[in-house]
Amino acid sequence: CLMAFHAGLLLTAVGLRRNANLQFFFLFLAYSGVYLAEKINIYLAEHWKIFASRNYFDRAGVFISVVWSGPLVFISIVTVVLALL
Repeated sequence: CLMAFHAGLLLTAVGLRRNANLQFFFLFLAYSGVYLAEKINIYLAEHWKIFASRNYFDRAGVFISVVWSGPLVFISIVTVVLALL
């Protein structure tokens, strides 16, 4: 489900390559997701029993960085590169 979300965001980033204002807004949303990753990690660490069988959300935030922030940063880089072309 999360992979489909990130794939959809990547397709959206590519689709917005001709509209600078929407690219900026999209970039702002992507970086907001990265900024909120720490708060998301804390919330999910407290409520992991609702949706998982193991607690993957450590204090350092490695899991959330790999599965949430990493793809968002990659998509943001793609957005910036497309804006410069």
